[in-house]
Amino acid sequence: METLVIYFSFTGKTKLVAERKAAAESAALLPLAFKKHKGKLWAYTAGCFAAMKRKKAELADITCDFSKYGRFIIAVPIWAGYPAPPVNNVVPLIPAGSKVELIFTSGSGNSKNSGKLIADEFAKNGITVTSVTDVKAATIK
Repeated sequence: METLVIYFSFTGKTKLVAERKAAAESAALLPLAFKKHKGKLWAYTAGCFAAMKRKKAELADITCDFSKYGRFIIAVPIWAGYPAPPVNNVVPLIPAGSKVELIFTSGSGNSKNSGKLIADEFAKNGITVTSVTDVKAATIK
């Protein structure tokens, strides 16, 4: 079963985590990016609000054949207690029956509630979340 690591990184910390995980798993890597650059002010205001409302983001085109993979690792930062909006774009792209591992990077190192929210969204689509790992952003070097 092939593995795909999908990640969104605003500051570069989640990117480091995703690249290390992909190397360790011999997995393909798929970065998610905003269609237009967003600044820190946007992330800390509108971005956090969008995360809390679980809205999708305007992303650059995602050109990937998700059907090639049976296992997915998704790494995203936590904004205002919720996964950053790009994760909401990914949920409907993962094929039913797939296994997903979630990796969150957060300031507090505690995103238990965020994991449950996303796991519930995946479950609605017939996807199993196998684990949720929270990495405290300050520890990423």
